[in-house]
Amino acid sequence: MKHIFVWVYSKIIIDIIAYTPTIVGDLLRKIYIKILSKSCGDNFVAHTGVQFFYPWRLSIGNNVSISRFTIVNSHSELIIKDNVMIGPNCNIMTANHGFKDISIPINVQLFTSNKLTINEDVWIGNGVVINSGSKEINIAKGIIIASNSVVNKFLDKEYSIYGGVPARFIKYRNNE
Repeated sequence: MKHIFVWVYSKIIIDIIAYTPTIVGDLLRKIYIKILSKSCGDNFVAHTGVQFFYPWRLSIGNNVSISRFTIVNSHSELIIKDNVMIGPNCNIMTANHGFKDISIPINVQLFTSNKLTINEDVWIGNGVVINSGSKEINIAKGIIIASNSVVNKFLDKEYSIYGGVPARFIKYRNNE
């Protein structure tokens, strides 16, 4: 019976919530996260195609926007603070497959998972992958992450721009 519930939840409910278009879908996703997450601030929006896994480990601040077709997998604690913009087609994950024991097939090894914190005033560009599965990640305040970057470590320079695979410091933001 439990397996049937999990299948229904993962295959039907998540897809209905994720793929209902227009303002109706935005409202459904907002209600879903407000009910199931640890916390969800004001002015939160998740656009069409955004999928949430393990939302009960997710905390979202005020004025957070998640664009189309992004996957948010909070297998471990995931904190998204105020005024964060997440672009389309991103993967934000707090877990990874275990792979270190070569005597055990990868598909049966236990997950590794760690906390991920995205601090205030962060802009995550299109197609960015953030994975804290192997170690805890903290993305500092005011960071911009360039499109198609892969984040697998702390980004600690406030108000700066990171990009690449893996993401590296590019420059500081300034008022010029």
